[in-house]
Amino acid sequence: MKETPYGLLHDKTGPKFFCFSNIFPGGQKEIIEEGQQKRLLISSPSETLLNVLVESLHQNRELNIGDMQFSCTSVQKLPSKITSNCVIKTATPIIIRIPQYRYAEYGIHSQYTYAFWKPEHDFNAFLKQLSENIIKKYNEYHKAALEDQPLFQQFMYDGSYPIHPVIDHQEQTFIGSYWKFVFSGLTKEQQTILQFAVDCGFGELNSMGFGFVNVV
Repeated sequence: MKETPYGLLHDKTGPKFFCFSNIFPGGQKEIIEEGQQKRLLISSPSETLLNVLVESLHQNRELNIGDMQFSCTSVQKLPSKITSNCVIKTATPIIIRIPQYRYAEYGIHSQYTYAFWKPEHDFNAFLKQLSENIIKKYNEYHKAALEDQPLFQQFMYDGSYPIHPVIDHQEQTFIGSYWKFVFSGLTKEQQTILQFAVDCGFGELNSMGFGFVNVV
């Protein structure tokens, strides 16, 4: 996509408004052999971005992911529709960083300027920070002025794990978590907001593949 209007997207500060899944089928530690067929999902609220991506893959079938090179054999668009009653499940871990000015509110004691959410912290801290993250991204993307509001109803926590991505040639340590969210009786506005969140990813660092979710 270097020769497209999105060629400098990764250099943009703040949300990039896209996310992607792990390569599947297979686990993260699986050794991928030459000739194996794999799939990758990419999501975005921008139809234009997705169209440019599809066209780019039609023109150049080579796809580099990390230190692996793939040949793209087919590209198709898949619907993902939020309804009034639905279930959303994480496919990649959600990253939530809590800023220092919120430590007293959530009972967090740390010397750092932000803290990754972990299960020893209040679950409400995670849900509140996640809701605020979604609304902030929604307002920036749509140039809107929605006020912060609780977006989540029922949830099931499925574990937190350290993650070690390499950024600017240096290994970092993040804490990410897996969840299942259950919704019922969503209003049209709530459906619109959650559809946006599904498309751009939950939480932070979506353009690195964190916070990719599926409607199941």
